[in-house]
Amino acid sequence: MSSRESRAVVRGSARKRSSSKELRPPDMSSAPPLRILLLGKSVSENSRVGNLILGRSAFDSEAPPDVVERVEGRLKHRHVTLINSPQLLHTHISDDQITQTVRECVSLSDPGPHVVLLLLQHQQCSAEDQERVEKLQDSFSERLLQHTLVLSTQEPTEPNQILQKIIQKCSNRHVSLQTSSSADHLLQAFEDIERSNDGRHLISGDSQCSTVEKRDTQTHSEKLNVLVCGSDGSLKSSISELILQHTHRRSESVRTDVINVLELPALFNTGLSEEEVMRQTLRCVSLCHPGVHAFLLIIPDAPLNNEDRAEMEEIQKIFSSRINKHIMILIMQNSEHQTAELNEETQAVIQSFGGRHHHFSPETQVSTLMENIEKMLEENRGGVYSTETFLEAQMENRMKYEEMKIKKSNLLETPLLTQEFRVNTDDEVRIVLLGKTGVGKSTTGNTILGRKAFTAETSHQPVTKESQRETCEINGRQITVVDTPGVFDTELTEEEIQREIRHCISMILPGPHVFLLLVPLGRFTKEEETSVKIIQETFGENSLMFTMVLFTRGDFLGNKSIKEFLGKPGSPLMNLIEACGHRYHVFNNTQPEERTQVSDLLEKIDNMVKTNGGSFYSCKMFREMEREKQEQQMKILMDRVRETEEEMKKLEEEKDRMKMMMEEERQKQETESKRREEELKREIREGEEHQREMKEEMKRERETFRHEIEEIRREKEKMQIKHETETDRLMKRIEDEKKKREEENTKREEKYKRQIREKEEKEREMKEEMKREGEDMRKEIEKLQIKHQTETDRLIKRIEDERENQETERKRREEEFNEREERYKREMKERKEREKKICEEMTREQEEWEKHRREEKKRREEEEKRREKEQREFNEKLKEERDRMEREKEYLQSKHEEEEKKMKIQIEELNREREELMKKHEEEKERMKMMMEEEKKRREELMKRHEEEKERIKKMMMMMEEEQQKQEKERKRREEEFREREERYKRLIKEREQKENELIEQMKLERMQKQKPEDKLRREEKQKSEHHKRLQRPVSDQTAGLNVVLLGKRGAGKSSSGNTILGRQAFISKKSARPVTRDVTVESGSVCELPVTVYNTPGLFDTKISDEEIQQMINEKVLQKCSTGLCVFLLVIRADRFTEEDRKTVEKIEKILGEKQLKNIWILFTGGDELEEENTTIQEFIEETEELKTLVQKYEHRYHLFNNKKKKEEEGPSEQVKILFTKILKPHHATMAGENLQEQNLLKRKIPANTEPISRVSGLPSRRIVLLGKSGVGKSASGNTILGQKEFRSMMSMNSVTRECSAAQATVSGRSVSVVDTPGLFDTQMNLKELMMEIGKSVYISSPGPHAFLIVFPLNMRFTEQDEQIPQMIELMFGEEVLKYSIILFTHGDLLDGVSVEKLIEKYSRLRSVVQQCGGRYHVFNNRDENNREQVEDLLQKIDSMIQLNGGGHYTNQMYEDALRLRQEEEEERKQQEEKQRQEEFERVIKETEERVRAEMEAEKLKAERLSEEEQRRREKQKQEEIERVIKEIEERIRSEDQGRKQSENCVCS
Repeated sequence: MSSRESRAVVRGSARKRSSSKELRPPDMSSAPPLRILLLGKSVSENSRVGNLILGRSAFDSEAPPDVVERVEGRLKHRHVTLINSPQLLHTHISDDQITQTVRECVSLSDPGPHVVLLLLQHQQCSAEDQERVEKLQDSFSERLLQHTLVLSTQEPTEPNQILQKIIQKCSNRHVSLQTSSSADHLLQAFEDIERSNDGRHLISGDSQCSTVEKRDTQTHSEKLNVLVCGSDGSLKSSISELILQHTHRRSESVRTDVINVLELPALFNTGLSEEEVMRQTLRCVSLCHPGVHAFLLIIPDAPLNNEDRAEMEEIQKIFSSRINKHIMILIMQNSEHQTAELNEETQAVIQSFGGRHHHFSPETQVSTLMENIEKMLEENRGGVYSTETFLEAQMENRMKYEEMKIKKSNLLETPLLTQEFRVNTDDEVRIVLLGKTGVGKSTTGNTILGRKAFTAETSHQPVTKESQRETCEINGRQITVVDTPGVFDTELTEEEIQREIRHCISMILPGPHVFLLLVPLGRFTKEEETSVKIIQETFGENSLMFTMVLFTRGDFLGNKSIKEFLGKPGSPLMNLIEACGHRYHVFNNTQPEERTQVSDLLEKIDNMVKTNGGSFYSCKMFREMEREKQEQQMKILMDRVRETEEEMKKLEEEKDRMKMMMEEERQKQETESKRREEELKREIREGEEHQREMKEEMKRERETFRHEIEEIRREKEKMQIKHETETDRLMKRIEDEKKKREEENTKREEKYKRQIREKEEKEREMKEEMKREGEDMRKEIEKLQIKHQTETDRLIKRIEDERENQETERKRREEEFNEREERYKREMKERKEREKKICEEMTREQEEWEKHRREEKKRREEEEKRREKEQREFNEKLKEERDRMEREKEYLQSKHEEEEKKMKIQIEELNREREELMKKHEEEKERMKMMMEEEKKRREELMKRHEEEKERIKKMMMMMEEEQQKQEKERKRREEEFREREERYKRLIKEREQKENELIEQMKLERMQKQKPEDKLRREEKQKSEHHKRLQRPVSDQTAGLNVVLLGKRGAGKSSSGNTILGRQAFISKKSARPVTRDVTVESGSVCELPVTVYNTPGLFDTKISDEEIQQMINEKVLQKCSTGLCVFLLVIRADRFTEEDRKTVEKIEKILGEKQLKNIWILFTGGDELEEENTTIQEFIEETEELKTLVQKYEHRYHLFNNKKKKEEEGPSEQVKILFTKILKPHHATMAGENLQEQNLLKRKIPANTEPISRVSGLPSRRIVLLGKSGVGKSASGNTILGQKEFRSMMSMNSVTRECSAAQATVSGRSVSVVDTPGLFDTQMNLKELMMEIGKSVYISSPGPHAFLIVFPLNMRFTEQDEQIPQMIELMFGEEVLKYSIILFTHGDLLDGVSVEKLIEKYSRLRSVVQQCGGRYHVFNNRDENNREQVEDLLQKIDSMIQLNGGGHYTNQMYEDALRLRQEEEEERKQQEEKQRQEEFERVIKETEERVRAEMEAEKLKAERLSEEEQRRREKQKQEEIERVIKEIEERIRSEDQGRKQSENCVCS
């Protein structure tokens, strides 16, 4: 960045620790997003896996390991949020770091992750990793492993048992990215985990705490705004980067969470004007909300140069002395120095800015700088240098400048100068232009200034992005105009727009005289109304005293005056003008040379300034308005504080009441404890009596013990003798057995070798089987472990239930006492057993003595010695045993005392916990009451809404039924009118035919009279011969005429109809039970000199001829022969009733002919005589049968009625045959082209003369057009331009002119053109439903349907988002196919001014997308040039080409009815869905409330039970202590008895 930059640079904002990259993908599907937590111990491995999952480079492999990142993306069709923590599995991080990182992961994956990925490697997995996973389970939740999937990126060289254990704990969920790295495989694994947990996420134990902390940090965190100043741009950039990097490394010295660093552009020698520098500076300050906390002014360590001095002077001049509280001088140097070493000039600069400075070098840490900034913030007590401070400083500078000017004028003491100064200040006019985008603010400013100062051009996007100021001199007066960005339809946000509009106050100090609010002549829409409200909120209500309404586009008025245009009072526009003191003016920016409108405007401004007492809208007013807003906000906050204090008082009163209840409960418990102590004493007495009985039993046992010792000695001597004899016998036997065994061993060795080989083979097989069985066993063990776990849980629960029973607990204590007595007995028995063991040892020693029988003397001596020794050892063991028992007693006693102390501490803690639990219980109880009340209110509101919604749906249904009834009445009325018109046309045609026949007869008579009788005879003979030849000609030669094929079922009247057409008895026709026509018969003739060939086919339901034979017969004898000429298929049906047999006949005929021939099928109803007898028309007959009605509609109303019994009254074809042929040939005359043109012209000439009114068709087809668009875009004017005459009402008005559909017709370029004008979209007083119904009538008015929809857009207005929605709204009304028949029509083509419309379309993407939706079809109209008919002809040509692309069809009534029905079905479905959602929400709320109440009641019950159980344990403990005391006394008595026994044993030994 250069040092002479001229714009503010926002370096960015830094957050501590965790970062979140919000890359929001588009909404792909309705599936919920999947939150994945990736844990590992390598930054590179985690980054690689994260990038593989997201399919893009989202994580940096060189990022610091302690950063937790959150990135959103897409994995196949699922929206995925990935939280990456690359250090959580590291073994060297501390427990505090684990806790901090876990909290960050929980907060970034709020409310919790669905999947946890553990990134572990086979070779690197150790026991420490297993311990770390267990620690994570404790930190997150016990359910962590249920959401966990183990990932590995390397192939295993050898199995790792530790990793296998971790995988087993994770339910064997493991994916190796080497073998399966596809996105489908990973997504399937993630969704399996999600399904196994029923779509629930992992709920961490710290999640609630973390969310609370998160809210607290969000509410209490502040943004630190730092503005870096100086002349050297490179130094500013480097300092900014260092500060941001330091905050990213999570410096603990920084108090705030977010640091916003901005660079102030250089203020000196920038090449910009003073006004532009001030504007840039104000923009920098305004970007720091609520203001700048610290200014860092960077100066070099070397002596200051002129550039640095000028820069500092500009800073002091612009920001004034108020900056000294917030500025710090940053001295850049190579090594650290003290302030005393700085030169005097630098020291003076530091003192002038408040004395704060800091030495900065590459070795200096940024943390010290941030600490100094923190100290400065503490000194300022959080104060900031705000935009208001900056404006006040500018006002002070301006006031000082004005005072200096006044002082200078007073010193001169010349009244002339003071008078001139007053005139100059009075003659200055300051104007601010406000309004919506595209209303002509820039053009108006240029008109006022008399030159092109502001950029103004025709554009569909806003041109003015920031406020601009220009000055000129008009009639010796200084005029200052400020142009501002537009409200709405702009790329700037609402906050940026208001900030830019506020800037205009600082750009036009000391304040504007007038705000010109620009409103275009046209529709005063809601956007204009809301834009006025935004301006009032920005500048306050007092700004209306200084506001004037300026109407642009004055050329649109024409001959009208502005008062006529405004209309009656009471409208929103008139209310605005009244609020502005009836001040308004009209501008015509198309005539900037007309300066009278400018002088009139200045005169009105002067009058307004006089009425305001010569004042203007000052900066002080602006500040007071903002101060009032802040005071209102403070009042609201204070009210909330009072409410919270009242609630706290209520809570304290409730707390006192709870204390009283707790005291009463404590007294009850004390009385209960006294009663139980008395019971315990009674039980102790009983125990003492039992102890006496035990002592007597012990005495008896001691006497028996002595007798047993004597018996043992005697037995010992006997055993010695037996042992000697037995040993000799055994030695002999052993020697014999040795010999035998050696022989057997040699034999067995050979046998064993053979068996070993067989066993080795069997072992191999067994090992393979063992492997398979081992795998099966593992699976079974896993299942058994799961069962064992469930069983243990069940047993534990059952044990806990048993413990809760107080009666069983008391019995268990009694059993323990009995067990202690038994244990004492067992100890006595053990002593006896020990003595027996001693005796056994003595016997073993005697056996050893027997082995050494050869040395009898020595043995005897040794025996005596050994006995003495044994006696001593025995005495020592007895002594040790007694000592051990004494030590055990002392240890038990000390342990008992320690347990007593612990129990006392625990009892105190339990009492405290109980009090806290009671408090929490009451608080929870109150909260539950509040929640229940709120839930009740919400339920009532839901019920009310439900009822209101039902009423609204009923009203809508009523309205729809009324609308359908109206449509039905309208349709019947039109059908009746059509029938009347058709009958009137028939009468006219008959009358004209009669007149023409009479004229022809008269002409024949005259010719006959003039000609000679011989010529007459010759001509008649010639006509007869030609007629005879034509009848003798074969059928194939006559196919150039008209081919008529009669089809139908047996008995429908095909043969009679053929005879009626040919005018003779050509086919056999009679009543018969059997079919008369059995094969295709062909007869020829002429009708009005037109060759006609009639093919009569057999009936389709003839039992003797199959359908296949009939189809083959028709293909060979009919379709192949009449393929060259015009062919018509007459489907003959009796006009009495339409049966199932008739319907099947129609289906068979359609199947035989195929879809290509359907357009040539006509329905011929026979039996017209029966309808005449019943006085019924064919239309009434068709309407009676729904199936027949749909069939006629399918064939586009191609039908005719024959009365085959009607007798011919004259020669030639009958009247009904002529009408039939006229109907058949009429469509073909309108579509003549190509090779068939000559042939069809021949057919056209041969149509009878008396049928000319029906058959005559103009050369060019008629066109039906519907105009669509917003209000005021020029639909009515365009309709008048197309028709070439004023048919529709078109005028300038603030309201919609066209309220209902209207149609007009005219002949344009030799063709009939009908145009339907519709009400405007959006800006109309009709509601949306009425508007859609009214516009939908245009389809019926242009029945059978319009050829083209013209969507009208003006070129003189901005193309807004509302305009972009018009094609979608039209599709909603008329269906998806409507845009195939649509063309974009641009009005106000005169405003293009040489610019082609193609460039505008190419330039603006919104406009281009709308044109592309209509197939790229568009046209431009200039409605002011009414004589230009070329534009109308070009439009009709484009409509013709569009019709050809659509296959020659048009938009039909059926299409509209289908779209209307589809829209109604969607609306009904949407209502049902909303009703269903409401019901589900209501049921869910009730269910959650019931579950929550039930859970809280159970929790309260458990708390009460736990308290009672603890009290019972305490009492049992006291009882146990008393029992142990009694046992202690008994043991002391036993000790004294043992001493007496010891003395007696010594006597026995001696």
